[in-house]
Amino acid sequence: MTSFALPLTQKELCPGLWCGLTGITGFVGGALAAKLLHQGVTLVALVRELNQSRIAQNNVRRSAKGLGIQLPDDWEDRLFFDELKPKGTQFSQCEVVIHSAADMSYDLSHLEESIGFNSGYSTWLLNRSSRSEKRPLFIYVSTAYVAPHEHGPILEKFHNKVGTNNSYQLSKSIAESALVSFAENHDHDLVIFRPSIIVGSSKTGFSPKRSNGFYKFVDAFELAKKFGKGTLHFSLNPEAVPNFVSIDSVVSALEKIVMKFKFIRGVKFFHCAGQSNLNNAQLTSIVARWFEMVYSNTRPTTSLERRIEKNLISLNAPFSNATWLFCLNRINYFIGTDWQSPIRPEAIKKMIGEYLIEKKTIEQQY
Repeated sequence: MTSFALPLTQKELCPGLWCGLTGITGFVGGALAAKLLHQGVTLVALVRELNQSRIAQNNVRRSAKGLGIQLPDDWEDRLFFDELKPKGTQFSQCEVVIHSAADMSYDLSHLEESIGFNSGYSTWLLNRSSRSEKRPLFIYVSTAYVAPHEHGPILEKFHNKVGTNNSYQLSKSIAESALVSFAENHDHDLVIFRPSIIVGSSKTGFSPKRSNGFYKFVDAFELAKKFGKGTLHFSLNPEAVPNFVSIDSVVSALEKIVMKFKFIRGVKFFHCAGQSNLNNAQLTSIVARWFEMVYSNTRPTTSLERRIEKNLISLNAPFSNATWLFCLNRINYFIGTDWQSPIRPEAIKKMIGEYLIEKKTIEQQY
C-alpha cells in the first residue's frame, strides 16, 4: 500500500500550534507533552486540580530525560494549565485536543466510576471541543483490546463486541461508541487511537512509575524473591506472543498524527501495535533470570503463588495467553511506518531495571 505520509516539516504544516492535553501526569501524557514541547507546540494541560502543575512539570522533565528529548529553554512558557472542565481562554485556541487520561481500573465493581470518567467525561470534553471556535481535532487514546480476539488481524474499525470482560476495556468500548456517535451527529473530526500493551522505551528502558501490563509480571517475580522463593509457578501459554508497543512508538505515532491534523476529516481508527516477536516462554525467562530465579509453567504450589497468580497474573491473562494481531494499514498509510520501534530482549532487560529503580524511589518517598 502506498503511504500517504507527507514530507512536511512542523513549521510548514502548523506554525504556532496549540494543543489541549489530558493525562500529563501519567506515562503517555508526560512523554507526549515532552515530545510536543520539544517540537515547539504550545500545550494547555487539563488537570484534576490546578495545584498539580508542579507535579506535571516534573513529570515532563522526567519523561524528557527518560526518552532522551531535549526540552527548549522556553518550554515552561508554552505550557499552560486549566481544570479538566476548562474555564480559561487558552483552551479556545487549541486546534488539537488529545485525551490520554483514563481510569485504569480492571475491577468490575469499579465499572460505574470507570464509565463515568472514560466515557462520560470524554464525551463531555468532545462536546466542549465542538463548541470551541476552532473545533479542534479530538484524539481519544483508547485501547486496541476493545475488539474481540480473532485469529487473523483485527481491523482498524468500530467494533460492536468487547474483547475482554473488565472495567477498563468495557468502559473504553462504551466511550468509543459514545464519541463516534457524537462526532458523526455533530460533524466533528475524531481519531480513535488504539495502542496495544504499552511498555517502556525500546532505546533507554524508560518505564512507567505505576505497575500495569507487563510490569505486573515483574512485580510477581520481585514479590516471590522477597519471600525467598527460588522458583515461581504459574500457568501461561508459552507460545503466545503478547503485543507490546514501546512508549517511543506511541509518542512518535501521536506526534505524526498531530502534525497532520489538517488532513483528518470525519472519524478515523488507528491501531498503534508493536513489533515484538518475544513469546511468553522467552519473556518469563528474561524476567526470571533478572531476579536469579527459575520459572515453572505449572499450577501454583503454595498459597503465596496462588495469591500472586490471582492478583498479578490473571488480570492480564486475556492479553498474554493469546497472540493478538492488529492491522496497521490505516495508520501506516497516513503517517508512514517509521514510527515503529522493535522491542528486543536487551530492551526488555533495560525496562525491568528502570522500572525497579523508579519503584524503589517512590517507595523511599513514602
